[in-house]
Amino acid sequence: MAEIPSPSARFPALGFPQDTLMLYCIGAQKAGTTWLHRLLQTHPQCHVTRAKEVHYFDVLDGLTSLEQRQKRRMRDIQGALGRLNANMKPTDRSALILIDDALRHLAMYTALHDETESFDAYIGYLLNEWRSEKVICDITPSYSLLGTERFAQMAQLGNARFAFIMRDPVSRVWSQVRMSVRLDFERDGQELHDKAFAEACHKRARSFARSGADNLRRSSYVSTIDRLETKVERERVLYLFFEDLFKDVTVQKISDFLDLSNDFTQVSSKMNEGISVSIDPENARALREVLKEQYDGIFARFGDDLPEAWHKWDHV
Repeated sequence: MAEIPSPSARFPALGFPQDTLMLYCIGAQKAGTTWLHRLLQTHPQCHVTRAKEVHYFDVLDGLTSLEQRQKRRMRDIQGALGRLNANMKPTDRSALILIDDALRHLAMYTALHDETESFDAYIGYLLNEWRSEKVICDITPSYSLLGTERFAQMAQLGNARFAFIMRDPVSRVWSQVRMSVRLDFERDGQELHDKAFAEACHKRARSFARSGADNLRRSSYVSTIDRLETKVERERVLYLFFEDLFKDVTVQKISDFLDLSNDFTQVSSKMNEGISVSIDPENARALREVLKEQYDGIFARFGDDLPEAWHKWDHV
């Protein structure tokens, strides 16, 4: 694992104020991080990157493919270039803004051969368009896969705090399955017929269940909590549950955790919902058994604080 240089001495030169709060959201995939990104954007004291997921530390550690991330940003640039023309109005800046953001993101990735340079590029990307907001946010769900020492290093940045969103594991996997099958259908030019799509989803879920817990890392909540709390003080971690996200009490909890007034504007819970298909009981039982260790560990840790939805597969 590569080691980032201690950032504290370089922050003043980069214009990163010591009293700024750095928020990392390391929530699980398909667990409401898009909603959190949109919510934070509504607060006048939160600075949120244009790209929802920054993918710096996970790419740095080889947990996420650098090539895939670069290709993703190149596709963004190519798509935006197609929208440019000589008759653009001064107010039509969305394509230019997207290109600018993608280029800054690529500069961060192309600097990875030199970790000092790439770390500066990462901080520069975070601070782009920053206007003295109290909280700077990096919302990248796959950071939940990072190791203990990387969490310790991240904790040095700007009085860092971590938000970890969890979702009922079977429901999260089923949502991931439907998303991945939809993307496969779209890539292959297949029509999303209800029957064919549902059959493909059930087949994918059976494959996930047979593959075992090692291939369901995004549901390994207990391991993430253990690695995080080994190096980060408990009071600097906020645990949230997808099933409770869209409630006023949760928004207040986020405000209190970030030491902000509750000036958020509530946003819709209907984001990236995907195509509705019900999981069949056989797959639900198989996934529940594969993920038993996660259920047992989270039940033991959070007890009555867990949403009722986490119990819906107990007797399937």
